[in-house]
Amino acid sequence: MDKLTNQTTPEPNKRLQEMASYLNGGTAIDFASGLGGNSFFLAELGYNITAIDISDIAINYVQELAAKRG
Repeated sequence: MDKLTNQTTPEPNKRLQEMASYLNGGTAIDFASGLGGNSFFLAELGYNITAIDISDIAINYVQELAAKRG
């Protein structure tokens, strides 16, 4: 919850960052997306992302941040 109140940028998984050179864009589903760190990272690499999480708060946060980022 601190990340929501502090408005920190969600960070992607370190392993995903390490694998970025192998990723070429396309479509991805981010299960248990949380605050969307992996989703936003993949979107920046050209992926069309579907983020799924059990938390409505997390999904709302991701949607708002995505709208701000365009």
